Amino acid sequence: MKKKVIQKNNYKKGITLFVAVLVASVATLFSFAISDIALREVLLAQTGKDSQEAFFAANSGIECALFWDLKKGIFTPDTEGPIICNENTGTSVDMDRGLNGEDEVWSLSENSNVEFAFFDGDGEKREPCFVIDSVIKEVDKEGGETVSILTEIIVKGYNTCDTESPRRLERAIRIEY
Repeated sequence: MKKKVIQKNNYKKGITLFVAVLVASVATLFSFAISDIALREVLLAQTGKDSQEAFFAANSGIECALFWDLKKGIFTPDTEGPIICNENTGTSVDMDRGLNGEDEVWSLSENSNVEFAFFDGDGEKREPCFVIDSVIKEVDKEGGETVSILTEIIVKGYNTCDTESPRRLERAIRIEY
């Protein structure tokens, strides 16, 4: 009777393939993880850029509103007309009168939200844009004479004028004087 000799090498033939598949799987998982982190960083950077554009648009709107209020006196009930910012004419301003106790209150009427977009050299609309959302003036009077006027202006800036865009960001600036 012959004895069958078993070689030890027969048991080790599949281990190399197993180790190669395991190393390839781990390397693939690491590459997916790094790609995910890089994608999130790009999205975060884009959001920061969009936020800055919206803020700078709101800042431009505040500057425009201040100019038209302090230099042109457009935000009073007796004055009507359009505002021109950045070579762009907004809707006509209409101020409503009201009372708050003994004080008179002037506010931008609801249909007078003044919206502006920026344009390039060819007259094409480009991003961003802003809206003069609210102008409120409280007129403090004593004996029929105006003692002081407290003004509050709120301007909202947007990184895109497209109201349906999922990337649209709003930044608002409020100023009182």
